[in-house]
Amino acid sequence: MQQTTFTGIRPATTADRQAVIAIISSSFQDDPCFAWLLEPSDHPEKVRILTTYLVDETFANGQVYITDDQMGAALWHTSKAEPMSWLYVKRNLSLLWQLGIGSIRRCLRMQHYKTDHFPTEGSYAYLACIGVLPQAQGKGLANRLLTPVLQQYTAQRIPIFLETANATNVDIYERKGFSLTDTVQENDLSIYFMRHN
Repeated sequence: MQQTTFTGIRPATTADRQAVIAIISSSFQDDPCFAWLLEPSDHPEKVRILTTYLVDETFANGQVYITDDQMGAALWHTSKAEPMSWLYVKRNLSLLWQLGIGSIRRCLRMQHYKTDHFPTEGSYAYLACIGVLPQAQGKGLANRLLTPVLQQYTAQRIPIFLETANATNVDIYERKGFSLTDTVQENDLSIYFMRHN
């Protein structure tokens, strides 16, 4: 999908990379799924390391949107496949080196769950992360990031998927037109997979 600028949000560029990393890192500091993925790692900056990986992966495989005030950001993955390159190898080896094999095993397990719940052919969009800085929460920035992109993908008849490990988010996403398709249990962690209607 061609990147489009909407009112109040715009496609992020590499110049926005650090701002996007800060937004997502802050927003996912206490996220149950991040906590589970990173539990085996003892690196003090593990949330920021995983966030940096996800942001860089999204710049390569999808679209990053940021609010005009740089208070919120969303990472959208698409069916576009990243070609094998030195940067791809370096990014993945760096993640392994910094987080360790335990967290990488969990990341691979999570990737397997996603593969089972998303299409293997054709176009699709996947909301990997959406976050708003704590001081800007409750002001409608997440809605501003989500609504126009959903409308554009829906108009193009592109299936839209997401998952969340926060049960409160299920109701929020249902109000945005998503339906729960499956729940995967990982010990005490529930992962809710959803598809936009």
